[in-house]
Amino acid sequence: MTDGEPWKANRKNSKYNDRGYNNQRDHQASSDGTRHPKSVLRVSNPRIKGGHPTQKPVELFEYLIRTYTNPGDVVLDPVLGSGTTAVAAESLKRNWVGMEAKSEYVAMANRRIDDLRNTTDAA
Repeated sequence: MTDGEPWKANRKNSKYNDRGYNNQRDHQASSDGTRHPKSVLRVSNPRIKGGHPTQKPVELFEYLIRTYTNPGDVVLDPVLGSGTTAVAAESLKRNWVGMEAKSEYVAMANRRIDDLRNTTDAA
């Protein structure tokens, strides 16, 4: 989330009901100032030889998970691939669930997660 200025707005919405009558309703909207980011994110994406053909950078997924979840939340990736989402979630102390149809990518994801856990345990 990013910080911004808090705001409030009042306006009348003009709607026709199913009989064609004009119903005016007051509509109130407000924000405490926090907003979801709206920028283009630029992160490096080095190619890993023998990796998944559409592997994404962990840095990008860490940013997205940190922005849109809280520690202890569950992150779901129904197309886990090489496990980038799981690695990012694990490193940020989020629970995660991943699904992958191809056994070669499941093995790749398991290796990456094991490597992360072994590195974390050694530190």
